[in-house]
Amino acid sequence: MNTLAEQQAYFQQSAHRFVRYFLLQAGDWGARSRGLDAPTYLAILQEAFPNIQLVLVRTVGYLEADSLDDGLWNLWRDAVLRVFNFYDYRGLWEEMYDLLSRGIHWAQHCNDMQTVAIFLFYQARLDSQQGRSEQALAKSEESLQIFTALQEEGWKANLLHFRGMLLRRQDPQAARQSFEMALDVWERLNERGGRAATFYEIGRLEEEKGNAATAEQLYWEALTIFQELGLPREQATLLFQLGELLADTKLLETALQLYRSLMDERGYAQTLHQLGRIWHKRGNHDQARALYLEAIRIFDRLGARQSIRSVERDRLKLNEQ
Repeated sequence: MNTLAEQQAYFQQSAHRFVRYFLLQAGDWGARSRGLDAPTYLAILQEAFPNIQLVLVRTVGYLEADSLDDGLWNLWRDAVLRVFNFYDYRGLWEEMYDLLSRGIHWAQHCNDMQTVAIFLFYQARLDSQQGRSEQALAKSEESLQIFTALQEEGWKANLLHFRGMLLRRQDPQAARQSFEMALDVWERLNERGGRAATFYEIGRLEEEKGNAATAEQLYWEALTIFQELGLPREQATLLFQLGELLADTKLLETALQLYRSLMDERGYAQTLHQLGRIWHKRGNHDQARALYLEAIRIFDRLGARQSIRSVERDRLKLNEQ
């Protein structure tokens, strides 16, 4: 077993890596927004990174001494949740995954089963993004069982929704069933945003079955709700999906603008890739090539290997013509 000093050194090194990454990201965001949003980013950073840098290291000592202070545990947990929710952690996904693993262990020690379930869910999301679908499904099932036992209806609906996403390709029927169960919960909770997100996922299932008209209807319905709720990230997702379905560059360019304003590099690169595909089909090879190269550059910075391979396949087809 690692000594306390070794664990402290590990956490301190990990914390400093997070700090450097977030400070660089904040500088990049500030430059792109001409400083207009700098106060917002600065406030987030000031709140989050001291927790990562200082609290994580102190928490190890409390845990090893088996005398964890509840307030300190809550602060550590909230810091990790904030990191996961506010930042593009994909460049440091291994560190994030490890933090969640340790958090699960500590939450079990504190008998904080809600946090165990949340951290399992977040690990499942990371597993899914890294292409480990079986691990993602197993963790999501474990998380769902805990939330069901705790009668946490909102989290339960989120897990049912996520489970449907994981099952989409291997078992579309089970995926649809999971989405329908999520919709039932969203209805009981009167949660319009959740309903819209699930409409979108059911639309994707319909699109994959070849039911383009049904898919389009569901996409527009979801987009309308997201617009009414003022949710730009979700709007960007639906604009992207509609643009892809209808091969509509105007919809995709609108999605691109939203992703840029959100500083969502992954969404931005995915939209560049799709625009490249459309211009490729239309015979504008120079435009397509430029879009592919820019998408690859961004995906490479994010460490998104699967996405890079997808763009490279399209770029190879283009070069062969």
